[in-house]
Amino acid sequence: MPFVEDLTPFLQESEFSTTALIVTTNVEVQVIFDDGYETGLGGAFESSQPTALGATQDLQGLGHGSVLMLPSAVGSPTLVAFNVVNVQPDGTGMTRLLLERQP
Repeated sequence: MPFVEDLTPFLQESEFSTTALIVTTNVEVQVIFDDGYETGLGGAFESSQPTALGATQDLQGLGHGSVLMLPSAVGSPTLVAFNVVNVQPDGTGMTRLLLERQP
């Protein structure tokens, strides 16, 4: 019997998550959005790797080139487009999407 976890507490907008719009289906889903910033080699290079973590069942069908619209900042009504560049299901019912901001 597979293990089934109720992911609802982790994906409440009042807690950790934000609403993302899947452009191809015009469906809103709850994700935990992280626009991390990294440096390496003592500051010799800089990089950002935005990610969205959500329930696998909500993110089914997304692949390379899919587009998500996410808020430009916490609580902002302005949306920014991100391309999905990698899909990483973790086997526990959650999937991490690696994103790239559209120019």
